[in-house]
Amino acid sequence: MQKTHSLPLVGLAVLVMLLGKFSLPSQDIQHPGKVILEKMIHLGNDATPEWPEAAAEPDAFQKYTFMFNDKIGATARALEFTARDADSTWTISINGKTVCVVKGAKEPTQFIVPIAKKVVRKGNNIFEISTPNGGDDITFGKVRLLDQGYRDIFNLRTVRFKCTDANNRPLACRISVVAKDGSRAAAHFTDGSPYPTRDGVVYTNLKGIAQIEIEAADYIITASHGPEFSIDQQQLKATSIGTYNLAFDLEHQVDTTGWLSADTHLHTLTHSGHGDASTDERILTLAGDHTEIAIATDHNKQIDYRQTLKKHGVKNEYKSIVGNEVSTKIGHFNAFPLPASGEIPDADLTNWAELDQDIRSKGAAVVILNHPRWSSFEKGPFGVEGLDQQTGTFASGIDLAVDAIELINSDDAGSPFDVSILDWFAILNSGKRIMAVGSSDSHAVYVPTSYGRTWVKSKTDIPSKATDKNISLNIGGGHSSAALGLFGEVYINGKGSGEDVRQGKSPLKLSCRIAHAAWADVYRVDVVVNGEVVHHQDIAPHLDTAFDETLEFELDVVDRDSWVVCIAYGKKPGGAWWVCDFPELYFASNPIFINK
Repeated sequence: MQKTHSLPLVGLAVLVMLLGKFSLPSQDIQHPGKVILEKMIHLGNDATPEWPEAAAEPDAFQKYTFMFNDKIGATARALEFTARDADSTWTISINGKTVCVVKGAKEPTQFIVPIAKKVVRKGNNIFEISTPNGGDDITFGKVRLLDQGYRDIFNLRTVRFKCTDANNRPLACRISVVAKDGSRAAAHFTDGSPYPTRDGVVYTNLKGIAQIEIEAADYIITASHGPEFSIDQQQLKATSIGTYNLAFDLEHQVDTTGWLSADTHLHTLTHSGHGDASTDERILTLAGDHTEIAIATDHNKQIDYRQTLKKHGVKNEYKSIVGNEVSTKIGHFNAFPLPASGEIPDADLTNWAELDQDIRSKGAAVVILNHPRWSSFEKGPFGVEGLDQQTGTFASGIDLAVDAIELINSDDAGSPFDVSILDWFAILNSGKRIMAVGSSDSHAVYVPTSYGRTWVKSKTDIPSKATDKNISLNIGGGHSSAALGLFGEVYINGKGSGEDVRQGKSPLKLSCRIAHAAWADVYRVDVVVNGEVVHHQDIAPHLDTAFDETLEFELDVVDRDSWVVCIAYGKKPGGAWWVCDFPELYFASNPIFINK
């Protein structure tokens, strides 16, 4: 029996359609039609007594065929069926024409899929379900041929989007589509769409154009383009039959001159084997989320996006870097840059020093320890190795030699910011110059890239002109910051994050600039020296107004070598368009080091 259970389910099931359309029907609705296969059958080669809906012994190995008669004929129709546990490619065809490919559903799950015109004939028809690879056990049956077409059954409406900036230039965007109660709109005809689409979201192409098929209802639709831009939101009453055209205009509200935003942790289903975002979809989601430096980090692979970028016409929108999430028993480490055709670091190593040396020997200039508290403190590297949050040392005696740790992983809300930052402070106090990064760890289309992001100091504001070397130097050297929704830059006597400043007889002057778009709302800024808050400033509420202020502080003269960071906190944006589970927004500068 061939079974691989490494892929997480999305919702109740995943059904990959060659024609790209499927739905989980309401159990309360019985659509008119006729039963063409009443029973559940068992296909495969092993006994499955644990599946009571069908015979324990297989009815067939890798193909099952039957005849049915239809009185309606060649119009568009829909097919309803129940399936369980299809891990291999099982294709449903009628009269030799493919209807869909079934995959997923660990429990018996009912689906409705469309049948194109002229597939079903008036009179006798041949139905077949088959797989080219025998040995995968599934159950399948309770098949009904519905009288109506798929669009009529689900009362679908076509909605088209056009997104531009304030100068009427096309703008790639993420578009959230939710019902008034905040639930995600069911998206239809998604697979094969040129626009990355899942329930509740669609991404435009680089021309700012997208289209989605949704059920007739009232919706709240929001276009966004990362933290530098405003959002545009409209309400749609999609009840009348027809096509709806919506235009969105977004304003650039945050000046980030001298900085580029990086997502240091990105995955695709194509190469990591889990999640749901293909490489083609990932290329467009990165543009829609306004990621400027995209570091490909599929598990134990070194993937070069450049050919796919070229395919989609990406030029100056963002730059890609080949990386690798070296996934080991002792932890996951993002490493970059690496040669796409080069040797892969040895993920079987369990000695921290040997692993670090091996990764760097393959060419990596930056090594980041990812989500050190995932999937829990006890199971993550910090718990297993025994991090002491007072001393920043490890009970196991390991010497943490990474360049940075993920302070903000926006897909890991189980590692609270207020806890993770104390881990980082303790490590800095131990004498380690280990920096902080922000990332998304996005595996799926619905999970935004660059919610968690790293602001990187840059000599150029054009992403395509930034070099791997400078990006790596500035991330590894801490000339950067970690953030979720906020932007900032910090200087002490003109020296920035990752730099050293000498303590003279006079107090040092610190400036902290915090900026954000109108949908955010920063409310507090802390200045931290050696892990202790030495200045605290509250910010007056200013929701729906873009914010850009520089705060000035005077630091007491220190009597020993010290480090200084600024932390800003913002209120979580309202509305279902914001899909991050963290309770707030954050900005954390990397340290400036004071030399006594």
